[in-house]
Amino acid sequence: LLGQEQVKAIEECLTEDFDSLNPIPIEIVKEEEILCFDGIVHRNSEIVIVELEARQFKPAKDFFDFYKLVKSPIDKLKNTNTLDELCQAIVREVKQITQFDRVMVYRFNSEDAGTVIAEAANEGLEPYLGLNYPATDIPRQARHLFRSKHLRLIPDVAYEPVGITPELNPLTNELLDMSLTVLRSVSPFHIEYLDNMGVGATLVISLVKNKKLWGLISCHHSIPKTIHYEIRTV
Repeated sequence: LLGQEQVKAIEECLTEDFDSLNPIPIEIVKEEEILCFDGIVHRNSEIVIVELEARQFKPAKDFFDFYKLVKSPIDKLKNTNTLDELCQAIVREVKQITQFDRVMVYRFNSEDAGTVIAEAANEGLEPYLGLNYPATDIPRQARHLFRSKHLRLIPDVAYEPVGITPELNPLTNELLDMSLTVLRSVSPFHIEYLDNMGVGATLVISLVKNKKLWGLISCHHSIPKTIHYEIRTV
């Protein structure tokens, strides 16, 4: 599928820090068409997982573009004095970077119920600021994943899940642990929940304090929306 040259490029990554190498440009020839992907590599125990994300275009980003994208938000966060100011700066900056319709900060209480404490949203959208959500809105399994994987993207809520082939890993004879993968499917109950809210895409970033889930930065968009690896890194 990948060819020897691209396999060698991935093998060379295994001795280095993946974060400094991702994404790896991958090209696959299908009939007479060249399909371009970002190869995102991570390790889960003894298994190395390569995820291929379709790339429609290659943004001309270099270190200085990345630096500018990061420096301005960090400066604005540093200039806040209270938690409310900090969270309000977060939602404004994340919205500016991602261009989602709505960005919120949820804070969890001691019983895991959540409150929206900051929001930046397009004009005309019903405000969610101040709304409370029961702990059952985010099941225990989901909370565990948010603690271990700090970013979760659903680019199209109306996606159709596709099974892993083969279902069992031939090396371990076990199901693949996809906890840290970006492209894994999500609970159909969560999809129904988002669909009922009229949400077409989401991006969720974990806020972890003392190894506990303190809250979430939750981004909603009315239509499908892809966020490429570079912007997710920012």
